[in-house]
Amino acid sequence: MKIFVVHGDKRHELESDPDDGAEVLKMQISSVTDIDAEKMVVTGLGNGALHDTADLVALGMREGHVLTVREGAVPAASPPTNMERLLGNEIQLLKKDGTSITVAGLPKEGVIGLYFSAHWCPPCRGFTPKLAEAYNKIRSDGKALEIVFVSSDKDEGAFAAYHAEQPWLALPFAQRGLKNALSNMFEIKGIPSLVLLDAATGKTITKDGRQVISADPEGRNFPWKTAGAASAPAAGAGLNVNALAAALQQATQQKKTQQEVQREQGMAQMTSRIHSGCNHVLIYERPDVRAQAMQHIPADEIRKRAKENPKNLGPRDAVVRHLLAWFKHEHFKWVNNAPCDACGSKKTKNAGGDQPNAQEKTWMAGVVELYKCEDCQHVTRFPRINHPGKLMETRRGRCGEWANAFTLCCICMGYEARHVVDWTDHVWTEVYSEDQQRWIHCDACEDRWDGPLLYCEGWKKKLTYCIAFSKEEVVDVTCRYTRQWDLCKARRTLCPELWLQEFIYSVSMQRRASLPPARQQLLSARWEQEQKELEPRNWVKPANWEDGEALPGRTTGSWEWRAARGELGNGDAAAA
Repeated sequence: MKIFVVHGDKRHELESDPDDGAEVLKMQISSVTDIDAEKMVVTGLGNGALHDTADLVALGMREGHVLTVREGAVPAASPPTNMERLLGNEIQLLKKDGTSITVAGLPKEGVIGLYFSAHWCPPCRGFTPKLAEAYNKIRSDGKALEIVFVSSDKDEGAFAAYHAEQPWLALPFAQRGLKNALSNMFEIKGIPSLVLLDAATGKTITKDGRQVISADPEGRNFPWKTAGAASAPAAGAGLNVNALAAALQQATQQKKTQQEVQREQGMAQMTSRIHSGCNHVLIYERPDVRAQAMQHIPADEIRKRAKENPKNLGPRDAVVRHLLAWFKHEHFKWVNNAPCDACGSKKTKNAGGDQPNAQEKTWMAGVVELYKCEDCQHVTRFPRINHPGKLMETRRGRCGEWANAFTLCCICMGYEARHVVDWTDHVWTEVYSEDQQRWIHCDACEDRWDGPLLYCEGWKKKLTYCIAFSKEEVVDVTCRYTRQWDLCKARRTLCPELWLQEFIYSVSMQRRASLPPARQQLLSARWEQEQKELEPRNWVKPANWEDGEALPGRTTGSWEWRAARGELGNGDAAAA
């Protein structure tokens, strides 16, 4: 690399390679300045002097660097602080007023927090004001706390606007390589995340600073040394920005491990399933499909029932509740084994499967189940129809068909509805309640209204991902359906959590882009409100709350089928 050496009023140009070492560089400088290498003082590398080979890289020598040399006693090296080892000693941390400080200006004692966050993330916007309040309170008490914002924003403008709302420092948005390296080092799986470090040692106090602040917003237990066993950063002592960048580059150049391959396959699978869910719900908006469904919905009768017996609900909610009961008890039928379509006998046995024929494909059937009649030996085809309008005519199926057709019914009756897909093999509907200003869980198979804990605490399902789809948005609603988020999160291994958050948000923004501004504003307000409800620690009890012991196991499907799926739950209610 080309560097410049300044000696007095003279400037020299040299070709040098840091890998050659400090002694070679000193000899090169000596050849152009006539200064004895043993009496040479070289400055211009970070905040230290040139002593050994490590200084050339660790202190930042690069193309075009300017070194100043003089003859004299070699000063003692100024060792970098622990935070300089972590972040690099040339990084400028931004203040809210637009000025900056070097990493060396961070506190040498107390606690330093790395706050991984982004403006696009509603949970982040919910936690940031709480963190700011705690930050100001703790500092006003004279305690040494500093926080550095590490942004996951989409662009510099969003970063700057979000940082303007925060009272602490920020890593410059341009430092994407360092941001990624820090995320990898501290195993950041989702945002917001707050990592608390011991400023004196650089050791990690806890990676769950969010929980620490939520539990102790006034800092009574500061510096929280008992929050977790303090440990050194994963990359070890002496780490700096250059070493981080080099390690990151080396990792990307290495052959992918099996784990990385599996992660990429998981991300591809998640992408495919989310796009599939997004595409499917668009069929609910087709006028011909709605007209097909309305031929089978006794809308006036359902509204009459709701008016006569509102079931302690608002007028609009009462209509959906009666629609749910009608669908379950009067319209749709559950299929275990398809009855014989030749003689009508119910004594049939599974005889394998087949590919859908041309007619069945028009009904969006993906697979066809075959059932042989024990009486007449006829083989009946049972196509798993995915066209909601056709399902309103056939009026039969299992949970997939039930949720698909019921979601269409809700939309035909003038309600906003979402099709919710559970990755552990179930499907249901969510309806937006104008009466309660929130999304209500509706399971047509079970005739269940506003019972989101049914699956975890009644059926004993081990949920992973529950994703809600509508024409206007995609939402990860898993937290609505579990009170054991830590256990659920441990099972969510298909893709990185932060990636999933960003991907779902970007898909929703694409869906809303063509909507009128007023509608976009309404959806954004709803989104933020829902994210508060979906916070694991802010779960809102339904009005008709039932204790987990009273929630039944699954009731639809044969006992053998439910047992094989592990959805019987506990107690007599499940067995019945």
